Amino acid sequence: MDYYKDPQYFQVWSKIMMPGAGPPPVSFFAYSFLFSLLGWVIFLALFRMSKEWIPGRGPVSKGLIFGSGVFLVGGLAQTLSLMLLINLPFRLLWYWALESLVLDLVNGALAGRLWRRSGD
Repeated sequence: MDYYKDPQYFQVWSKIMMPGAGPPPVSFFAYSFLFSLLGWVIFLALFRMSKEWIPGRGPVSKGLIFGSGVFLVGGLAQTLSLMLLINLPFRLLWYWALESLVLDLVNGALAGRLWRRSGD
């Protein structure tokens, strides 16, 4: 089901994403890209600052552990909070949680690879 098309859920979306009926405007995708880029920069900065005390055998292993921690602190906590605050389908929220876990693990592994390549 396309939740963004269902009128009962229109009130939960921001005016940037849903200024009216239909798909989001191009500006929404530009903001999404910029916010994702900012999130990636913050993720890399935090990984770089904490990489020395993260357990693990190699940089990718350390990145996966870091990504798991980011998910537990951010992704899981956000999902649980959204369940209490916003009227969205339970399956959608848990799909977003799973997506967050996968992205945090991939980002962690990528951060570890970048760290290994930089020789830092």
